[in-house]
Amino acid sequence: MDSETSAAFDTGRRIWLDHLATLVLDSTCVRVFADSSLTPIEQAMLVVHVGTGHLYGIADSDSIVEGVLSAEQIEVLISRYWLDGQFNPYLARTIPFLWASLYRLGRDTQTVQKEILGLLFNSQLGRRMQDQSSSDLDPGKIDTQASELVSELQLHQDSNDDRKPLALDCENSHLGLVDMLLAAEVPITIDLLTLLEVQATIPLDSQARQEVAALEEAGNQHEIFRSMPGGWPGPAPSDVPGWVRDIVQSSGARMYYASTGHIPGWLIVAESEQELRAIHQWSYEPNFGFAVDNEGNPVLLIQLTFASDDETADAAWRYPLQDVRSVTRLRALIAIGVVRLDVYKISADARLEFIFAFGCPLPIPLREACLLFLETNSLSPSQVRLFHPTTPEDELDTMSLVEGNMFDGLSRGMNSLRTDASSELADAYRNHLATLDSATAALFGGLRSDNLYKESRETLRIALAQEERPARDTIDVGLLGEGRAYLQFRVIFDEPVRLVAYAAYRGGTGALQTMMAEFDGEFSSSWDLDQQATALSAGLSGLRAMLSDGVSKLIVCPAPAAYNLPYHEALLRLGFEEVSYTHRVATLRPAGRSGAEDTAVVGFAGEGTLYIEAVDTELEIVSRLHKAARTAMIPGTLPRLVHLAGHGHAGNQSYETAMEIGADGPPLSSARVLLDFDASGCELVFLSACSSGRGAYDSDQMAEAIPMDIAFIEAGARTVVSTSKPVNDYIACFFAAVFHAELLVGKSTWESYINAREAARSGRLPKSAELVDALWPNWENDVRAALTVHPHDWASYRLSGRHWD
Repeated sequence: MDSETSAAFDTGRRIWLDHLATLVLDSTCVRVFADSSLTPIEQAMLVVHVGTGHLYGIADSDSIVEGVLSAEQIEVLISRYWLDGQFNPYLARTIPFLWASLYRLGRDTQTVQKEILGLLFNSQLGRRMQDQSSSDLDPGKIDTQASELVSELQLHQDSNDDRKPLALDCENSHLGLVDMLLAAEVPITIDLLTLLEVQATIPLDSQARQEVAALEEAGNQHEIFRSMPGGWPGPAPSDVPGWVRDIVQSSGARMYYASTGHIPGWLIVAESEQELRAIHQWSYEPNFGFAVDNEGNPVLLIQLTFASDDETADAAWRYPLQDVRSVTRLRALIAIGVVRLDVYKISADARLEFIFAFGCPLPIPLREACLLFLETNSLSPSQVRLFHPTTPEDELDTMSLVEGNMFDGLSRGMNSLRTDASSELADAYRNHLATLDSATAALFGGLRSDNLYKESRETLRIALAQEERPARDTIDVGLLGEGRAYLQFRVIFDEPVRLVAYAAYRGGTGALQTMMAEFDGEFSSSWDLDQQATALSAGLSGLRAMLSDGVSKLIVCPAPAAYNLPYHEALLRLGFEEVSYTHRVATLRPAGRSGAEDTAVVGFAGEGTLYIEAVDTELEIVSRLHKAARTAMIPGTLPRLVHLAGHGHAGNQSYETAMEIGADGPPLSSARVLLDFDASGCELVFLSACSSGRGAYDSDQMAEAIPMDIAFIEAGARTVVSTSKPVNDYIACFFAAVFHAELLVGKSTWESYINAREAARSGRLPKSAELVDALWPNWENDVRAALTVHPHDWASYRLSGRHWD
């Protein structure tokens, strides 16, 4: 045995390991370990431990190395180093085997403390690496077989070595001896060396240089919202990054990119327990596919199998070739060869929740297929752009996407009932509505039936997933009429949280125009309605620019996370003549009305301590004005005008929205409206109740619970008057009386609404409502007393639907 050659190998190995540490550690790492007594090699091992763990979906808390690496240090390393793309690009190509290689090198050269090795060995990532590695990672074992083999073969490294330059080499390293060992073709050699050492002896070919270039480019493309603390999920289900909420809750994304820096990533959202089980199953037996879309862009796929029926479905991530960031993401993914999959689920109460993360190596054939495709199909530099100017048509397309995601199950379910009532989706939706209605009845009867609701919702989500999603129609701004703009509000959850308004309209020349205004100012949800309207009006003053472009009327589509703000009041204060609401522009399409000319007046004032005298007075006034008898039930086919009065309820569960309009039977749920009523001949529905148009969504909820006004619009009603909050009983009675009186003297729906607002604000009765004096002699005292305590309740009334001719 030649001890000199063995010593040269061991010495060169330590020198090389020191060199690798310098490649890993940058200024961020130096700051992280500023107060540490760890050696550079130990620090480098911990940096790789953090990044590899994050890539493989290990929770931050499970990467903690007690007494050595804290949660705070881990957060900084993930945010400012790995997700910021600061890792050495030559080493980044070796991530699939880098942890195990550094671990073995540190152990076998005795440059990493045995206690640290033991902690790493027993960590969650360490256990996963043990499963993947064919080598013995026992922290107590020091493997000297490689140096012994060098000695046995009497290999000597020539100081005048004329080998080609190696990217990871350094002066006095042992890589020359490693190369000679490999050339000796001793069968066991590959097992005695680390994969990192083997890789380091291979000169870079053109493919490797392309991979390094891609990783350098990935390090130059910083997506701050993803790399800052809070930009990645977990560990709790509620720990969902703001940018993920934005693309899922607003834009409806179910598969998306989560890549940034040197952590290639995807996200996927399960809409049902069945989908989540299929994703779980996939994680045990991962499989990938490659395809090309109709536009010639590469698409990476995973195939999910549903255990209930063995049906399969593909989840797909598309990489547009004309987008620099997209191509860089794909090239970096191919270079690193591992993808992190963040799995989310939309819960039964419509909340977006983080479930788990999982890192999976890409099969070599898939990486080769991607490379071959890019080599033969890459666009010329002039065709690939980093910046893509947005056209008004692009903006409208995005607005259509956001609108389509709101109440997605509602629009698709109702369409199936109308067009294919015998389909599986129609059956599932019909059953879900019936279950919601039963759950509402149970709730108001003192019971809850969450389990039945969850089962029917699961069945519906499966039916929605199995039916091919229809092509998304672009919003037809022409339905708004002259001088009107569609104004869509969105809440952007990325820090800081922002409220943004996007407008679309036809300008004077007929060309599509779009604009954006971001709310700028202080705001608090604890303020009263008037304070909120004042703040919104000031903070959205940029929207006034539309007035000079001939837009005087607005149709508002509110964001679920800020659904009940007094947008109409704020915008009227800015000088717009009309402001009403819609959840879907397509419902504003003009349609012939063939309903009966009569009026239905239905309501219930309550009993005992819950009795509201003003509701009885209101129902009497409205029935006398329209010469229509009060009835106990609403007909299945609604007449031209419907007035409902009673207690109103709105909650963030789908079965908590209802109106109590009868002494017998359960409250009228929004589900029952959709299930039973044909409102296609109905011009107007007046919902005189607290919160009758309220969408009670928490900030982390999708728009799934259906407000009462939307239910009537979807059932076919043209216009609905509703409230966004609880309203004083006397103000409600007075508002309704003036509205109907104005309507009956020939005023339009909008004029009647505006006049009712002014009457309720001032406490003055217009001449058209003289009947109020006879049926409510004390109205003046009652209304003035109510306005003293509730001076702004009148402003909570709003119009939804098509109120113009």
